[in-house]
This record gives sequence, C-alpha cells and structure tokens, in this order.
Amino acid sequence: AHPNREFHSPAVKVLSCVCAGTDIHRQMAINSGCLPLMAQLLLEPSIGQPTGSGVRLGVAQALSYIATGNLNQIQAILEMGLVPIIISMIGGTEAALREVAIRICANIAANANDRQIRYLVVCGTMESLGAVFTGSADENLLEVALEATQSILNNGGNEREETQGRLEGCI
Repeated sequence: AHPNREFHSPAVKVLSCVCAGTDIHRQMAINSGCLPLMAQLLLEPSIGQPTGSGVRLGVAQALSYIATGNLNQIQAILEMGLVPIIISMIGGTEAALREVAIRICANIAANANDRQIRYLVVCGTMESLGAVFTGSADENLLEVALEATQSILNNGGNEREETQGRLEGCI
C-alpha cells in the first residue's frame, strides 16, 4: 500500500472497477499482486478511522468481485489467507462491512469446489453465520447470511452433514 493514505481510496475504487469485470480482469488484478495489498489494507489498524472505513469497505467489495471468479481465483483468495480476515469482519460492528464479508463467503461458496468449501467451514464460516442469525435483526444482513449458508450447504458435497451440524450448534 502507498505510504500516503490519500491515494488509498482512489486506488481501491479503480481496483474495484477492474475486479467487477470478467475473469480475465480479475486474473490481471491477482497477477499484479493485489491480494497481499488487500490483506494489508484490511488488517491495518488505522483503517477503522472514518476515511479508512471507506477504504476497508472498498477493498472488501473488490474482494467480493474476485470471489465471483473461477476456481483458481477463489484458490488465490484462500491461499493468501484472506478467509480468516473475512470471517473476523463478519463478527465486526460495521454493518456494511459485515454484509460485504458475508457476500464474499456467499460468492466463494457459489463457485467453489468441495475442498474450497471445506476450507470455508474449517475456518469457522458456519459459526460466524450462525452468530449473525442469532444476533442480528438487520434484514439485509440476515438475507445475505442465509444466501451464504445455502450456497455452502448446497455446494458442500460430502461435507454437508458436518456443515449442517456446525450451523445447528450455533443456533
């Protein structure tokens, strides 16, 4: 990330526009090294300040676009270690950021293979989604969480029973 934070917001907007394109656009962004920088911006402590909050949300939105990609692009997200960061955002206090984090999980689950779904489950996605169901009255948040849960259960293959058990243990 650029040391001058004034560049973060416009750069994230451009990145988000690129990632909203096709698989080719998303792959170009990944090949350019955006994922480690995205992780850095999501983890940066000062990012929670008012101007940083928008940057963090923009990074999450760009990541949600990458999560709609192909299996290799999803694998790049997993290998970069972004899933635990995403899961921690689901438990956060910013509603918009929580919603995008849940959307990232839904997008990954909708396009992932069994092994990738298993990784989502092992990282605690179902427990985080279960906490949303029991602790939120926000209809938009609940709808996106339900969509993510449905995608994980529908695409979980051999792991469906264990995944259901994890969710039931949370509710």
